[in-house]
Amino acid sequence: MKLRFCRVMVNTKKREIGCGNMKIIIADADRDFCDLLESSIQAAMPLAQMEAVFDGVTLLQRVEDRQPELIILNLMLPH
Repeated sequence: MKLRFCRVMVNTKKREIGCGNMKIIIADADRDFCDLLESSIQAAMPLAQMEAVFDGVTLLQRVEDRQPELIILNLMLPH
């Protein structure tokens, strides 16, 4: 798997971010936190393809299937 890095450009007046429709995975066992983070990112990046996962096994499957550009990860995620 090859990881790609994307420099995010933010225009605060138009609230546009220059990475287009990034694939983003949020990984945390706290579902409320995932919902909050997902809605915040979606407001700033309406074209982003967001997905939340709640355990490490599902995270590994989604990373392999979807190959996201960004993973927001809780390092203490349960198996």
